[in-house]
Amino acid sequence: MIGGISTVVKRIMDHMSLVEKTLEAFNEVLRQYLKEDMDIDELSGLMKLVHDLEGQADDMQEEATESIMHSRLLPETKVELMRLVDRVDGVANKAESIVDHVFLFAHLKFPEDMRGQLAQIMEITVKQMKSAKEMVKFLFEDFKKAKAKAEEVDDLESEVDGLERALIAELRRWDVSIAEKYVYLNFIEKLADISDALEDVASVVEQIIAIRQI
Repeated sequence: MIGGISTVVKRIMDHMSLVEKTLEAFNEVLRQYLKEDMDIDELSGLMKLVHDLEGQADDMQEEATESIMHSRLLPETKVELMRLVDRVDGVANKAESIVDHVFLFAHLKFPEDMRGQLAQIMEITVKQMKSAKEMVKFLFEDFKKAKAKAEEVDDLESEVDGLERALIAELRRWDVSIAEKYVYLNFIEKLADISDALEDVASVVEQIIAIRQI
């Protein structure tokens, strides 16, 4: 495990909590968007919450980075942890980037079966986030447990990949214009990108562990 100053760990975990809340808020945005009787006012309120939480996550990222920089950790450890915090923040950034996309194309509707698959992607991604949060916590306590959680994150990303491929295959069969297909494809890929960003976080953790076990 990585030893160090407790303030660093606290700041990193506080940042992860805000990223998790951002993801959970985005999940509510998606739920509202996928409803047959979508409430545009409620959707707008949820979107604002995502933006607010992502802004708080950005502020906490700065605090975490500052804490790492001024800690007594070795220079190489500082670099690794700052890279980790940056990858974690990228998860919130991915979620926020889809929010405006949702609002802009709120009038476009997926068929019911595809709406179920999109909701499933996000449910898996929220679960993946929880595993990633535990993974980072264990990075400072127990490498074996951290590695097991990293494998969970990777496995969940594979599940999302499978759903993404199924959605794209279904999209190809639609009898709509190429331009309209592109809009739907872009949405599907952006949603799956959040899971990819979490896999990137797991990769950083796995690299940190591997270097220390050489």
